[in-house]
Amino acid sequence: MNLRVEGKQKRAQTTRAHILESFAGLMRQQSYDEISIAQIAAEAEVGKGTVLAHFSEKLALAATLFAEELGQCLIRTEAEPKLQSAAQLRRIFDPFFAFIMQDDVYIRLIVGEGQNICRQLIEPVEAELFEALAQKLGNRGDGGDMDIVAVRAFFVHAAVMYRACDGGEAVVDEFAALLDAYIFKNR
Repeated sequence: MNLRVEGKQKRAQTTRAHILESFAGLMRQQSYDEISIAQIAAEAEVGKGTVLAHFSEKLALAATLFAEELGQCLIRTEAEPKLQSAAQLRRIFDPFFAFIMQDDVYIRLIVGEGQNICRQLIEPVEAELFEALAQKLGNRGDGGDMDIVAVRAFFVHAAVMYRACDGGEAVVDEFAALLDAYIFKNR
């Protein structure tokens, strides 16, 4: 690849990262629904067309942040030698639950708003995360694949309840209790 093309690609990556950082900053100040593409562009000091060239719509920005947070869960999962307790899974997901409490848009993504964006941006990271969880849980012939289905269901349940009911610690405690009762009871 020639240097000119490499330079353009690097600038595009830098611009994309700057737009995403600007959006994240706005999300710390106001709700997703209050933020406009024009505000994001102004914060990032780029045109609206540049924002839309990098992110097809505003929801893609939220989905990208969501996918990045799932990526952090993946990193924490991979750092564990083996998953042997609900407490370990809780430590992996606690920062994620804190993240989703920031705005309703993250729950809307969990329950399927913007399905095409979710498929493109979130599903690949989610699949990697749950594959890593399956490997770390190990298959003892006592549930294997069903364990991961259960973890995923408990995760979605906890995420929705955490945000929808403002349940905080009680919901995360319930998440850990469900994991203990159904995943780790015989381990």
